[in-house]
Amino acid sequence: MIFCYLIVTFAVTAVVIQVKPWYTPRYFIPLGGIVIRNSMNAIAIALERLFSELKKKRSEVELYLCLGATYRETTVSIMKNSIKAGMIPSINAMMTVGMVFIPGMMAGQILAGVDPMISIKYQIVIMLMLVGSTTVSSILTVYTIRKLCFTPAHQLKL
Repeated sequence: MIFCYLIVTFAVTAVVIQVKPWYTPRYFIPLGGIVIRNSMNAIAIALERLFSELKKKRSEVELYLCLGATYRETTVSIMKNSIKAGMIPSINAMMTVGMVFIPGMMAGQILAGVDPMISIKYQIVIMLMLVGSTTVSSILTVYTIRKLCFTPAHQLKL
């Protein structure tokens, strides 16, 4: 999660917003907080789905392993479902921004007198940042934890 936090927050502050220096606390801390919050939610949901599906499909997983499949081959569908589940909240939030609700950052900028078009552009950047961070953190975490669920001899530990 820290890797994802640093990469996404650096990309947004240095490349998109072009803050000099990129680690200016005024920008880095709020954006980093948003990334961490959403990444933690995505990781929790993705890991919950991974563990529940491994437990639910334990006999199927062990059957594939007994027939000579590797743990990677055995868990392809479980991995897809886990990553999708971790991304659901971010995708749902993207679908409703601007139509159903106005997010806090955008509303704060409008109330402060900033041009609404500028606040909309910032909100688009924030939403894309959230989807990017949840995607990267879900993928990295689920792949790492999946490897820990199996022994070097491709036996399920759960």
